[in-house]
Amino acid sequence: MTLLRAFEDSIRVEKHLFALVDEECEADDVYVTIPGVGGMATEADVVVVSSALEDQLARLRVEVWAGLPQLPQGEWRRVSPDLAVQFSTGRVRVVNLLIEPETEDWALCSPGTYSVRVFVSGPEEPVAQAEAGGPFERYVVQLWSA
Repeated sequence: MTLLRAFEDSIRVEKHLFALVDEECEADDVYVTIPGVGGMATEADVVVVSSALEDQLARLRVEVWAGLPQLPQGEWRRVSPDLAVQFSTGRVRVVNLLIEPETEDWALCSPGTYSVRVFVSGPEEPVAQAEAGGPFERYVVQLWSA
């Protein structure tokens, strides 16, 4: 299938968690369902990801595909089975545990229901990363119309 859009940024992961949310999602609705460590959960307008690491700076790539995506190249592990999420406006951002934005708003192709899968790579060696000031884990979030 065809990759339509991709967005990348570094994000803070606090107490294992970060979330991809629709721009109109209410703060009280973000962390309604908390996945187990290393898992993923969805609610209306929300994808919550739980890292194996409690606090870190992670690298995130969000991909929007025209159909079933290609698997990311390299050594990645899937966080959970594919799930579905409804995005009301089609504009999303990543928020931390305090619901503070970690990224700009990113425009998906349109509002609607998307299938979602998440992959993680790492953690990289914490000592080397701390010295370099870089991220510990890398995530790929793949979205496509359901």
